[in-house]
Amino acid sequence: MNPLETNHLHLVLTAQCPKLSQTAEGLLTYNIWQEPDSDVLYLALAKNDGGGYFSHELILVSHIMDCLVTLQASKQAFPAVRLRTAFEGKSANNASFLAAVLRHQQVLLPSPENIKLHTVAINLSTWPERLLQLDASLHTPTKTDVENHPEQIATSPVKTAKGKPKTAANALPEPAHQVLTTNVTDSKDEEDALEVVDESHS
Repeated sequence: MNPLETNHLHLVLTAQCPKLSQTAEGLLTYNIWQEPDSDVLYLALAKNDGGGYFSHELILVSHIMDCLVTLQASKQAFPAVRLRTAFEGKSANNASFLAAVLRHQQVLLPSPENIKLHTVAINLSTWPERLLQLDASLHTPTKTDVENHPEQIATSPVKTAKGKPKTAANALPEPAHQVLTTNVTDSKDEEDALEVVDESHS
């Protein structure tokens, strides 16, 4: 894994989530970072247990929001490939991996008509605020912890501003538990929806 320039940032959350394909192996690890004394947030894919390539870069959450607002305005379900513009890198896995993370964050939901496609959650505008409310300043993993033991960080307590311990999973809104146990898209069907998922090539 190529290191990112994150020494100047505050780690808000490290978590793991399943991939979109039912046949994909392993989990994805992702981080949410914050600029100190600022509400500026970044999302970064950190690890893929399956070994497939992805772009190691910090993505502005505001940039992801801009992409999602446009997609939401269209009022149509869409394949993950529409998220490629969030990245500067061109790895084929980027869009589908980001879609998996956004599903985990309850920002994207499966389309009621076709679960292979995505819709934007109606509470999209509150996502950055929900991330900031995690207030990881009360429980900040070290850089070494993140690099060497991401699976432990993902399940370790995360305290809110009120000091109540929460795990990375139950720190999400209540509906999250349903999404975490929902089988999602098949990689072949994603290709049929103009999605390209390749876990062996960048």
